[in-house]
Amino acid sequence: MTTDIVSKSTRIDRILRERYPGGEAPTGAWTELSAELDCTRELLRQRSKHVGVRMVPKFPDTCVIADCGVASGNSFGLCVMHYTRQRIHGDPLYKRPIVEHGTHSRYNHHGCRCAPCTAANVVYHYDLYGWPKRSKYDHLRPESAS
Repeated sequence: MTTDIVSKSTRIDRILRERYPGGEAPTGAWTELSAELDCTRELLRQRSKHVGVRMVPKFPDTCVIADCGVASGNSFGLCVMHYTRQRIHGDPLYKRPIVEHGTHSRYNHHGCRCAPCTAANVVYHYDLYGWPKRSKYDHLRPESAS
């Protein structure tokens, strides 16, 4: 029985060297080859590792997002921008929500200094810190002594 396994392994090694002389097999090659040779994908994977043939995933040359058309590089078929969105937000089509004028977030994070945003910032800090701040000497002033 051991000789059968050894002969099968040598036959698989020979076929792998013949079919993939460059050492790179396309995605899905093990499934087709395992059906043809009547062996498991795991055995093929082990023998290919022994022979030096590796599975190379094939990704498209341009970004797979519609209307993008930028070169994808090696980022799972996505351009750098869409790959970064996918990695950070979990969605390659993520767009930052638009913040309305008259909010503290627009003033603080987006740098808007229009009157409604400034007023919203003042209200935010008034609610948060209780502005205008009281001085520790307010109790000594005559108008507050009453």
